[in-house]
Amino acid sequence: MSTAVATPEIIRGASRARDWLRGQDLPYSDEIELRPSSLEFEGGGHYGVEVPVVNNLKVLELTLAGLREEGVPVTRFNETLGAFLLSDSEIRDMLELCHQNGVGMVFALGPRPEYDRKAAFYRGGFGASQGRRVNNNDALAVSAEEAIRLTEMGCRGLISYDLGVIRMLSDMRAAGVLPGDLMIKSSSHCIVSNPFTAKVYAENGANSVTTTHDLGLAVLQEIRRAAPDLLIDVPVDVYGTKGGFLRFYEVPELVQICAPMMLKMGASAQSHPHDPVGPETVRARVQRIALGLEALAKSGFEAQYINEKSPHRPHRDASRPGGASMDHVPLDALSLTELPSLTTLFESLDSLERLRSEAHAYGALKVAPSTAERDRSGHWDPQLFAGLAEIGLSGGALLPPSHGGRGLTALQTTALLDGYAHGSEDPGTALAAVANGLLCAAVVHRLAPGTLRRGLLPAAASGEWLLGISLLDTLGGALPATATATPADGGGALLTGTKRLVVNAAVAHHFVVVAGDHAYLVDRDTPGLTVVVGRGPAALPTCTWGELVFTDCRLGPGAALGPAVQAVPLLAAHERVFSSAVWLGAMRSLVRRAAALAGQRRLFGAPLGHSQAVRARLADMRTRLELCVGLVQRVASLLDGPGPVPSQHTATLRLFTAGAAQSVAESAAVLHGPDALAEGHPVLRAQRDAAFFAGVGGEPDVLQPVIAGPLLALSPADRFPEADQ
Repeated sequence: MSTAVATPEIIRGASRARDWLRGQDLPYSDEIELRPSSLEFEGGGHYGVEVPVVNNLKVLELTLAGLREEGVPVTRFNETLGAFLLSDSEIRDMLELCHQNGVGMVFALGPRPEYDRKAAFYRGGFGASQGRRVNNNDALAVSAEEAIRLTEMGCRGLISYDLGVIRMLSDMRAAGVLPGDLMIKSSSHCIVSNPFTAKVYAENGANSVTTTHDLGLAVLQEIRRAAPDLLIDVPVDVYGTKGGFLRFYEVPELVQICAPMMLKMGASAQSHPHDPVGPETVRARVQRIALGLEALAKSGFEAQYINEKSPHRPHRDASRPGGASMDHVPLDALSLTELPSLTTLFESLDSLERLRSEAHAYGALKVAPSTAERDRSGHWDPQLFAGLAEIGLSGGALLPPSHGGRGLTALQTTALLDGYAHGSEDPGTALAAVANGLLCAAVVHRLAPGTLRRGLLPAAASGEWLLGISLLDTLGGALPATATATPADGGGALLTGTKRLVVNAAVAHHFVVVAGDHAYLVDRDTPGLTVVVGRGPAALPTCTWGELVFTDCRLGPGAALGPAVQAVPLLAAHERVFSSAVWLGAMRSLVRRAAALAGQRRLFGAPLGHSQAVRARLADMRTRLELCVGLVQRVASLLDGPGPVPSQHTATLRLFTAGAAQSVAESAAVLHGPDALAEGHPVLRAQRDAAFFAGVGGEPDVLQPVIAGPLLALSPADRFPEADQ
C-alpha cells in the first residue's frame, strides 16, 4: 500500500546547463509559457499563405483558378524543382500572371546536387542524409549566374538549399549585383530546426526560413525571439513521404507565436513533391488550405492577413518587364497588365464607396457646420483635427496598425479624402491631413530607422503631433533649391535658407525638409530655425501657413531621414495623387450645388435647368469630375503596386485634375451668378482654392515636361533644360 508524502518539484536533467542558458535568456526547455509575438509584417498583418510545388505555368494557372473559385487567399507560390529547368519565356509568363493577380512568386535556385555530375557523394545514402549542399566552385558560380538571370527578369524571391549559397547571394545583394529588395529564403532541406540555427541563417542574409516539419510551439517561439527580423515559414501539412503531418488544429497558435509568418499549406495533397499535379491535386490543395484557414477563423483570434504592400510577398519588379525602366516607356506603350484587373477593381468599388460614405458623413456632421467661420477667421481647431483620427484621416490612413494607423491602401485613402472633402467643404483641413500623414509620415515610414518610426508615427497618426512640409518640396525637384545643407563639424548638417508655403507651420512639432542631397526631420525647437507663422497664401486658410527660416541651423546625424533621390519622388507622387483626391470631393460638392440651383431657380418662368446651355454646362462639370475619378483610382492603384509609379502618370493626373477643378469652380460660379460673389460663399471659396491648387503643383510648366519627357525618351535631367540656364 502506497503512502502519500510531500514531494519537491521535479529536478530536471542537465540542470547546470539549463540554469546557465536561462540566466543568459537563451532557450533551455520545451516546458515554457507560450506568449504571442508582438511583431507583424511591414505594412501590417500577422500571417500569409504560401503554396509550394508550383513548378510550371500550367500548375500555376490551375492553382490560381482553384483558389479564386473557392475564395481562398494566397500570398506567394514556391517553385521547387529549380528554375534552371524552365525557359526564360515561361518564367516571365509566371511572373506576369502572379503580378496580375497580386501574388508573389519565389523560384528555387539551381544547380542542386541531384542534378550535378560532380555531386557523387550526395548519391550515396549517407551523402543524401546531409542535405543538398553545393560541393564545388563551378556550382557556386552557376548558382550566382542563375540568381542574376532570374532577377533580371523581375524575380524578387529566391529559394536556396545551402547556407553558403545564401551567404553568397546576400553579399551579391549588398554589393548591388542583385537587387536590394531581393528576398532570400532557405528551403526546408536546410534543416532549420532550432533557434540558434535560425539565427545563423538570419545573420548570413536569409530573410525567410522554412522550418523543419515537426517543430513544437516552444521551439518556434524561441526561433521568433532569437531572430525577430526573420520571416518564419511553417509547414502546416506535409507530403506523405516527409511524415504526413497535419497541423490544422494548431494554426491559431502558430500564427500568434510566429508572427510575422507564412502558413505553408497544400503539400499533403501529394505523397511526394515530384508527383504530377493535375486538377484533382489542385482541388485537394485548395481544400487543405481552406481547412487550415477555417481553423484560424474559428479560434477567436483576430488574425490579420498580410498587407498587400509587404515586400515578403514578393512581387515581380514591375519596372523590369524586359529589363528597361518604366520611366522611359511611353504612355501608349503600357500594357493593361500594369493596371489592376477589372475584376479586382469592380470588387473593390463597394468597399471604396463605404469608405467614401463614412468620411462624407463625418465631414458633413462634424466639420461642415464650422467651415465658413474657420475659413473667414483662419482659426485652427486642434480638437477638430484630432477627431479626424476616428476615420484615420488625421495622419494614419496609410500607416500600419503597429504605428497607430489604419493600414489602408492608397486607393482606399483616396476614397476617404474624396468623401471628407465633399462632406466638409473644407479642403484646407484635408490638405493639413495630407501634409501630416500622407507626405511627412510617409517619408518617415519609408526612410527613417525603426526607433524613430516607433517614437514619432503613432503621435502623428493620432493627431497629437503634427508634421509640416513646404509644398515646394513636393514638386519633384522642378524649382531651384531655396535652402542648402552643408556638412557640420562633428557630423550632421548645417541648414541655411528659407522654405515657403509650409503647411501646418503654426502647429507642427517637426518638419520634413529637403535640402541638398538629403531629406531631414527638423524639430520645431531646433536652434537656428525660425518659424514665421501666417506668411502664406490667402487660399485654404483652414490649414495654417508659414515659412521656415534657417540661419546656421545645426542638425545632428540622426536628423537625416534618407537621400533626397528617394524622398523627392515619393513626395511628388503622394502630393499629386492625394491632393487630387481632395479635389474630387470638392468638385462633387460644386456639382451638387449647381444641380440643386438649376432645379430650384427659375428663369423667365421656367426652371433654370430647362436651358440647354445650363444642361450643357452641368454635363461638362459632371464629365470632368468622372474623368478625374477614373484617373485618381487608376494612379492610386498603381501606387499600391510593388514598384515605383512612373512620374508621367502622377503628373498627368495632377495636371488634368487641376484644370478640371478650375473649370468646375468657374462653371459653378457662372450658374450661381452674383450670389457666388458674397463673402464666404462656398463657390467663391472653391474658386479661390482651385486657383491655388492649379498654381502650386498643377502648373503646366512643371508637369508637361514630366509627361512629355518619356515620350521623347529624354532623361530626367533633360526634361527641364531651363534649369541649367
